[in-house]
Amino acid sequence: MRSVKIASRYAKSLLILAKDESLVEEIAADMQALVNIGNENRDLRLLLKSPVVKKDKKISVFNMIFEASFQKPTMMFIQLITRKNREDILLEIASSFMNQYRAMKGIKEARVITAHALSAEQVKSVEEHLRTWAKGDVNIDYQVNADILGGIIIRLEDQEYNGSVAAKIAGLKQQFSKNLYVPQL
Repeated sequence: MRSVKIASRYAKSLLILAKDESLVEEIAADMQALVNIGNENRDLRLLLKSPVVKKDKKISVFNMIFEASFQKPTMMFIQLITRKNREDILLEIASSFMNQYRAMKGIKEARVITAHALSAEQVKSVEEHLRTWAKGDVNIDYQVNADILGGIIIRLEDQEYNGSVAAKIAGLKQQFSKNLYVPQL
């Protein structure tokens, strides 16, 4: 819990710096890239958590990986975090930054789960409906899960629409389990 608060404070500081430097979009792109790389790369996560690897070595590795594509303020921030022995929460900071950035921009998070991949026409329809439902911009994460059998599940922030076949079957099972009909013998 404590690391979440610390990550949030560092993220807020970076967002303020990004505003001051007029690099909000660029630094947000850097932070999103960092989140994506961290999610995909186990070696990076291990490096961030490793107490054995020295700070200087970590900084040189970060410079080799990110310096060519990241903004200078982002690189300075990563170096500062490493010097302060907070690199173990760098991915949490990046994730918190993205949450604060989306809140600042009024962008809401949504997850769309279907049994099969959606066609381009279906994606366009879902996006239009979600923008109307959210009354603004929406960042949509599409997932395919064959376990829902068919239909669609949409989660927008703390709201959910479950139109999956699996949910309808579960509802029918529950309804039939409460059937009070007793046959006459």
